[in-house]
Amino acid sequence: MSPNRTIRSSVNVLVAAALLSFGVLITILSARMPLVGSGEIGPGMLPTLLASAIVLFSLLNCLLEVRASLGGGKGKDAETEGGDGKSSTAWLLFALFAAYVYITKWTGLFLSTLMFCTPVILIHKRMKWYKALAVSFAIAACTAIVFSVVFNLGLPEGPFGF
Repeated sequence: MSPNRTIRSSVNVLVAAALLSFGVLITILSARMPLVGSGEIGPGMLPTLLASAIVLFSLLNCLLEVRASLGGGKGKDAETEGGDGKSSTAWLLFALFAAYVYITKWTGLFLSTLMFCTPVILIHKRMKWYKALAVSFAIAACTAIVFSVVFNLGLPEGPFGF
């Protein structure tokens, strides 16, 4: 393993550990706020979702970096040595999730879930785009039905009313 890769791996693990600590802190602080109140999403729902995503993606990044440094992975840097790019995939997923949370209030839950799930499925499953779009449509529909019918929550609506 090159010294450049070792330094980059250490920095990635430290950043992931810092984000993990930050996510746990947000979870602890948002536990005092109600998640659901009077048929609408409460003030504690968004911080809890963001903290969950931060914890999930930082654990994923940390795990991939440690695995690569122990020799379980390819142990190569994707940009310089032709590695598998798993760490960059974890950061890409985190960026997609951050964009998903940000655009939900303008596009609505259904469209933003559809726009989030399609690239995630294409990244991980390597299936045809129309199959990924169909699976994303099913996930978005199920999510909207569960939150609006089962939990009876008022969801963010997009420009088309869904």
